[in-house]
Amino acid sequence: MKLSNMTMEHLAQWCHVLPDDPRLPVAWAAAKCAVLSITGLSEEEADKRGDLIFAAVAFTSDMIFNPGLHVDNNQVNKVADSFLGLHDFNLLPGQSGEGGS
Repeated sequence: MKLSNMTMEHLAQWCHVLPDDPRLPVAWAAAKCAVLSITGLSEEEADKRGDLIFAAVAFTSDMIFNPGLHVDNNQVNKVADSFLGLHDFNLLPGQSGEGGS
């Protein structure tokens, strides 16, 4: 599964909500944006790293079931943070998502 081809039906199953839940597309868009911003990867580069889908799903689920967490404090979902930490290319000088400069 890739970030770019996630369907709301599939995401709803993973998040245990109905596919027509109005929070789902909003949370998914924000989660995808967060994953790409934190890693510094483009969507195409992120699609090559299959584990990032789990970070985006964890963020999405958190935003639906724990919305106060993202507003009230600065803690990040530990599952998402674990996957994202593997791809912090934007924190390394001269590095890009494609393995170097």
